[in-house]
Amino acid sequence: LIDDAWQIGEFTVVNGSVTLPADETGKLYAVGLPVIGLLKTWEIKDNLQFTGLGTQRRWNRLDTRILNSSLPLIYGERAPDRRPVIPMGESDNVRAGIHDIRQNVVGYEDGAIIVEQDRPYPLYLMAFFGQYQVEDN
Repeated sequence: LIDDAWQIGEFTVVNGSVTLPADETGKLYAVGLPVIGLLKTWEIKDNLQFTGLGTQRRWNRLDTRILNSSLPLIYGERAPDRRPVIPMGESDNVRAGIHDIRQNVVGYEDGAIIVEQDRPYPLYLMAFFGQYQVEDN
């Protein structure tokens, strides 16, 4: 159950209703199954033929373009999900329209991008783009 963008716990639906604790004061609640969607892109190959590229790769800066979606976890982190145009106390769970999410990525891996959706809202990924770095080890 999500209360104004904050996950407050798991509850059981009985006869189509959910009983909330008395201290919950949110204006908007979202009820959904506790399902996590996971997406991992293919790794970006290293040592391209006839080049001196190294073996460790990472995105220095990764931009994710979404459409009418909730913010996902990218590499286990969620971008800041409050915007100045949305008054406090109002939910901004699903962002209408096209939005670019920018994140700085730390650590070297194989260049694959890992995206999780752990909220009961839609996620429509349109594109990934950014700055890519190769480290020679």
